[in-house]
Amino acid sequence: MIRSRSGAGRGTSGRNWAAHAASLAAFCFVVMEATKINVALEPIRTSLGATPTQLLLVVAGYVLTFGLTLVPAGRIGDMRSRKALMVIGIAVFTVASAACALAWNADALVGARLLAGVGAGVLTPQVVGQIQSLFVGRERGMAFGQLGAATAVSTAVGPSIAGLAVTLGGPEDGWRWMFWANVPIGIAILAAVAILVRKGTAVAPVQRLDMDIVGIVLLGTTLVSLLVPFILTTGAESDRPERWWLLLVAGAGSAAFVLWERNYEGCGRLPLVPLALFRSAHYRNGVLTSLTFFAASFPTLTLTSIYLQQGLRMTAFEAGLISFLPAIASATAASFAGRMVYRVGRPLVLMGLLLALISSVALAVSALTAPPGAAIWAIAIAWGLGGAGVGMVGSPNQALTLVATAPGSSGLAGSVMQLAQRVGTIVGVAACLPLYYYPPSGGPGQTPPEVGYVWGLAVTVLFYVVAITIGVGDWRRSRSGR
Repeated sequence: MIRSRSGAGRGTSGRNWAAHAASLAAFCFVVMEATKINVALEPIRTSLGATPTQLLLVVAGYVLTFGLTLVPAGRIGDMRSRKALMVIGIAVFTVASAACALAWNADALVGARLLAGVGAGVLTPQVVGQIQSLFVGRERGMAFGQLGAATAVSTAVGPSIAGLAVTLGGPEDGWRWMFWANVPIGIAILAAVAILVRKGTAVAPVQRLDMDIVGIVLLGTTLVSLLVPFILTTGAESDRPERWWLLLVAGAGSAAFVLWERNYEGCGRLPLVPLALFRSAHYRNGVLTSLTFFAASFPTLTLTSIYLQQGLRMTAFEAGLISFLPAIASATAASFAGRMVYRVGRPLVLMGLLLALISSVALAVSALTAPPGAAIWAIAIAWGLGGAGVGMVGSPNQALTLVATAPGSSGLAGSVMQLAQRVGTIVGVAACLPLYYYPPSGGPGQTPPEVGYVWGLAVTVLFYVVAITIGVGDWRRSRSGR
C-alpha cells in the first residue's frame, strides 16, 4: 500500500479517506453556489429589478472575493491549521447564504454574495492542500479524480436545486428558498468537518504567523483593478470608458507586487507568493492552462443556462434538469481521468480541451440550425460532450501541475491555481455575458437570443484555442526533457 505523508506509518487509513470525504462535501458546497446561481438569474432580475450589471456582479462578485481570499488563506492553512480555516470558511459561507436569502434589493444581494465568496476562498485551498498532504502517487490521482467527479456532480445538482426552488417558491421567493437551503446543509457539513478532519493538518507549522500584509494589499489592488473594468461592461457603466484606466493601475500593481515579494523574500521572510513557483515552466503552464480553461468552461455553463430559459422558453427547473447530462458525463470522465492521469499525462488534458472546444462549436451550430423541436436535444448532446471534456481537464490538470510541489507549500500552490481559475471565470463571464445581452448586431430585443448566444460561445472557442496552445507547448517541453 502507498503510504500517506501525514500518516507516519499508518498508510492511507480509513480516517484519511473519511476526512477527505468531509472535505469534498465542503468543497462541493461552495462550488454548487457558483453554478446554481445561473438558473436563478432571470427570477432575480424580475423579482428585484436587477440591471444587467447587477446580475453580472451577483455572479462575478462571488468569484472576485473568492479569488482575493484564496492566496492568503492558502498561506495561513499551510502555516497553521487547515481544519480551523475549513470551519471558518464554512461558517462564513453559511451566514452569507442567510443574508442572500434576506436581501431586500439587488445591491444587498451583491454584498451578501461578496461575503459568501470570502467564505469559499478561505475553505477551498485547504481542501486541495489536504489532498496533497494525505495522499501520494496513484492514490493522490484517485483523490483528485474524486474531487473532479464530486465537482461535476455538484455542478449538476446545483442548477437542479435552484430550478426546483424557483418552481416551488415562484419567481418572487423561489430564489430565496435556494439560499435558505444552504443553512441546514452548511451546519451539517460544519459538524462533519469538525468531527472527521484531524486538528493541525498543516504540514509547515511555524511559531510566528508571518503574514505579508503589504503583499496582500498589492495583490488585492492588482486583482480588483484588473477585473472591475471587465465586470462593468453592461448597462450604464459600459458607457464610461474611463474605467479602462484601471488596467494601468493593475499593471503598476503587478510590477510593485513582484518587486516587493522579491525584496521580502530577500530579507529572509516568507512572501505571500514565492516567485520560485513560477520559475517552473511546468507549473506556470499548468496555471495558465487552468486560467484559460475556466475562462471558457464556466461562461459556457452560464450562457447555456440563460439561453435555455430565454431562447427556448424552458422553466428554471427544466433548464436545471438539462444540465444533468453534461454533469454526469463530466463526473464519469473525471473519475476515469483520475485513475489514468499519471499514466497518460498531459495528452489526457489536451483531449479534454479538444472535446470541450468541439462542444462549444456544436452548441452554436445547434442553436442556429436545429429545428425548434430538436434544438433542446441537440444542445443537450453537445453540452454532454463538453461535460466529458471538462471532466478530463479540471482535476487532472491540477494533479499534473502540483505533482512536484512540496507538501509544505501545497496549499499555497493550489490556491494560486484556484486564483487563476477565479480570474479566468470573471474575465470569461465578463467577456461573454455582455455579448449575449448586447450582441454587435443589435441590442436587447433587436436580435434573437441565439445570436447573442453564438457570439458568447465564439469567445469561449478562442479561450479553448489558447488553452490548447499552452498545453501543447508544455507537453512538447516535457517530452524534450526541458
